[in-house]
Amino acid sequence: MAQVPLIEREHERGALTAALASARAGRGGLLAFEGRAGLGKSKLIDLARDEAARSGHLVLRATGSELERQFPFGVALQLLEPALAAGRVDQREALLAGAAGLARPLLDRGLRTGGEGEDRIFSLLHGLY
Repeated sequence: MAQVPLIEREHERGALTAALASARAGRGGLLAFEGRAGLGKSKLIDLARDEAARSGHLVLRATGSELERQFPFGVALQLLEPALAAGRVDQREALLAGAAGLARPLLDRGLRTGGEGEDRIFSLLHGLY
């Protein structure tokens, strides 16, 4: 399938290039693309993902859907579980070191039992952060 070029998106491509350079320098950031349906937002996200991967960045992806509305932390699990599962045990342990370890119960069992109290939810959120 042929790639459809992005037309009149120089500003967005420049912002993407700057964001990736910032990430390589150890500074976080956020890009948000907005516009009507059909204007190429998904293409920009695909471009961002592809360029980040080519630059050696770890790229994670998740999509919110109706299912995640009923499942606590569904998008977070969709985002993080594959990366954790793909790593070696020592890599997983390093990723879940320190405060991130507070998210271990969520990542280990996906909060499947429910009934979590407010304190427990705060702990999970802190670990995810």
